[in-house]
Amino acid sequence: MISEPPQIRDVMTNCRSALESLVEDLSVKEGLVPQKWFSKDLLVLAKKNPMLIDDALVKLLRGAYDFLSLKGPHPYSTIDQSNLSEVLFGMEHTYSILSLILLRYTAVVSSSH
Repeated sequence: MISEPPQIRDVMTNCRSALESLVEDLSVKEGLVPQKWFSKDLLVLAKKNPMLIDDALVKLLRGAYDFLSLKGPHPYSTIDQSNLSEVLFGMEHTYSILSLILLRYTAVVSSSH
């Protein structure tokens, strides 16, 4: 099997997938059935548990998801060696958001016990 070597924009796609996976996993933990449509799943999760995902975080997640989509899998993506700072920004932003959500999740779970 011959496969293509990873592309720089794959980093952005993988970051976007991490956000999707976290929203889906948290939805399942909340007893929801993810529709596999990020924006819809995010809104349903936020409505179910606003202590975990508030309005500001919804906007932050949507913005990050859109940025990663346009810079990653989008056919017109221009991510390459010349603009690695955008890849670094996407990665750092994703890690920061994931960290924030996981910290909130831990706090919400701890307060419910």
